Amino acid sequence: MYRRTLPFLSKLKNNWWIYLSVGVFLLSTTAIAVATGITSINQHKFSGEFFYGETNILVVIMSVSCFINLCWLGGNIGANYAPYVRFLSSISLGIYIIHVIVLEELNIYLLPVVDKYFGLNLLGLKILIQSIATFFISSLVVYLLRKWKPIHHFL
Repeated sequence: MYRRTLPFLSKLKNNWWIYLSVGVFLLSTTAIAVATGITSINQHKFSGEFFYGETNILVVIMSVSCFINLCWLGGNIGANYAPYVRFLSSISLGIYIIHVIVLEELNIYLLPVVDKYFGLNLLGLKILIQSIATFFISSLVVYLLRKWKPIHHFL
């Protein structure tokens, strides 16, 4: 069934290294989330040292494994998904540039609301909400900015 709907999944059989790369990505992401959660609970506030640190070895490992996974996926994805990949690749630099600003604004406006309703008990949910909101808001901002001719070539 999956071979008809997602043909690139059938190519996973002989690519053991992609399993390893996905596993490394999931382990490093989990380690970052756990470390951030423990630090936040101990400090009684959201602490982003493990999430924001681009020099953190776990962030570097996660980023490299994510890059490997996306390169493999980009080479093996079917023609049906090509427009989506092209769209995301066209706005990825803009998302990278803008996401820090969006993230900081969400820390000011969204996290207090999430804290009020969920508290520190569901820290993983807060990180998930913040990550998804950052991605979608950054994507929307970049998409709208690209409509403006002077900025189009920079983002």
